[in-house]
Amino acid sequence: MKISTICSLPSTKAQIQANIGNLYLDEDPEKAQKYFEDALSVLENNFELEPDEEIHYSGLKTVLNNLITVFKNQKEYEKAVEMYSKLLSFQQRMLELDPEDREYTKELAATYASLALLYSEKGDIEQESHYHRLALDILEKLLEESSDDPEFLQRFTVGLYILGSTLKKLRKNFMQSSRKQ
Repeated sequence: MKISTICSLPSTKAQIQANIGNLYLDEDPEKAQKYFEDALSVLENNFELEPDEEIHYSGLKTVLNNLITVFKNQKEYEKAVEMYSKLLSFQQRMLELDPEDREYTKELAATYASLALLYSEKGDIEQESHYHRLALDILEKLLEESSDDPEFLQRFTVGLYILGSTLKKLRKNFMQSSRKQ
């Protein structure tokens, strides 16, 4: 029996759990979290069995982003960071499996940028700047390869704007702390 056949039933169950979690997302975030965590457990197992199957990665990405939303809405930033770390780990593994796939690279940059925004919400400007820089480094490499892609150019421009805003905040904080001394 093929592994994909073995994984299909649990994948369907995980998808149903994630869908139920989405139903509860606004009204009962704790219940949504439980369904998302159950789905995550199944999807992580399937990913370990078949890491090259896009469907497992896609499901993981969706469920992890849903958990990130739950934790951010509840201001549980450390748990959101934990989910971002898992997401980054899966994204990096997908890139190892297919280093030429630009979509995985773009997703990695987007995750770094999203993590930077989370650190901005937490008020951690240094971490915010760090993750914006990681996103920008990836986007700069992609820019060299694809300066004719309008969607990419839009993301790159937004990334530059956000990084500029971060640097402006850092400068303002530095100037304020310098005056206090």
